[in-house]
Amino acid sequence: MNGQRRLAGRYRLLNTLGNGSLWLAADDLMRRDVGIREVRLPPDPAARRDLCGAVGREVGLVTGLGHASIEAVHEVIVEDGRPWLVVDLPQGPSLEQTVLERHPLPPVQVARIAVHLISALRAVHGVGVVHGDIQPSTVVLTPTGRAVLTGFGVSTPFRPASVGPAADLWSLAATLHFGLEGRPPEQGRPIGGPLGPLLTDMLHPDPSARPSAEAVAGAFADLARATASPSTTPSPAGSPHEEPPPAEPRAWEQPPPTPRRVAPLPRGRPARRCPGSRYRPPTRRRSPPPARSPPPRRATGHPWRPRTTSLRASTPRRPLPTTRCPPPRPRTRSPTSRTPSPPSEPPAPRRFPTTSPPPRKPQPPGREPPLHPRSRLWSGSRLGSSFPRRFRLRSAFRRRLHRRFRLRPSFLRPS
Repeated sequence: MNGQRRLAGRYRLLNTLGNGSLWLAADDLMRRDVGIREVRLPPDPAARRDLCGAVGREVGLVTGLGHASIEAVHEVIVEDGRPWLVVDLPQGPSLEQTVLERHPLPPVQVARIAVHLISALRAVHGVGVVHGDIQPSTVVLTPTGRAVLTGFGVSTPFRPASVGPAADLWSLAATLHFGLEGRPPEQGRPIGGPLGPLLTDMLHPDPSARPSAEAVAGAFADLARATASPSTTPSPAGSPHEEPPPAEPRAWEQPPPTPRRVAPLPRGRPARRCPGSRYRPPTRRRSPPPARSPPPRRATGHPWRPRTTSLRASTPRRPLPTTRCPPPRPRTRSPTSRTPSPPSEPPAPRRFPTTSPPPRKPQPPGREPPLHPRSRLWSGSRLGSSFPRRFRLRSAFRRRLHRRFRLRPSFLRPS
């Protein structure tokens, strides 16, 4: 199951990418995502051991080149008798995916891709390694415009011994034809465009009639330069390349533009603007008006209210009387003041009701007057729980008044 299988105790397989031979894996040791290519081997155990060694040697030779257009292999893992190649994740879509999802590429871009791939094949053929499986799905286009050749070592178990560098050139021509036309090449069908004659020579059925890798590299370099700048005449194959024309200076390298002198506006009446337009011709600035002095303050009336005619405003005020007020009379203290009485007069003892009020006279049934709610204050149980709260509060307040001002209810006052 995806996410549970591990290789070498550190690479956890997540899901497949592309045609199924490339896996997305998580490196638990370095905490990064990598790609792992699965190399399929035949079921014969003896052949599997020999092929594992061949794949390891071939990948080691290719990785030692350090070419920018060759996929780098970081590690070769042998798990259950099958080699697994740890590579970097693709930095862009493949040539097949780009053509199928968008459209065929222009000749100048196909020529640049050919220059990168021919350079990689020349480096690989120099160490005695043949790719053997060049196709649109093994060519990756990076965002920087470089083409990277992938899949080294994957086709080694199924590659015949007769396959050589000429087969790689034929496969490269078929791949470039797919990028240019959007379809594989067909026998007897002419190829148009500036790349047509060179691709036709590379697709010749006889390997001995095909051009060499050096001649193909020089021709594609000239075609890429000629297609990018049509004014330049391509040089024949094998001749030294001409230097490209000097590029125009950048915007920040150009001198600043000379400021334009504008004629001053004529003095006089400004021109009228057209009706419906938002343009307003500039006018001559006028000097600011002289500062005005503040208005004099009114002698009478309110400073900002409107002036009204009234007798009060016109008549002068009467002078104040010169006589003085009589002296205030001395204040006499009332018997109910807070000042205590002199010690010669002892305070009168306070009286509190100790008994219930006198009983009422019996009335005939049905004619008894209703009891006053405050009458329960002087009953046996003062302010009982059954007494309403509003009356309890008022009764407590009346008790304080009675104690302070020596007030008594009417039925307790001496007759």
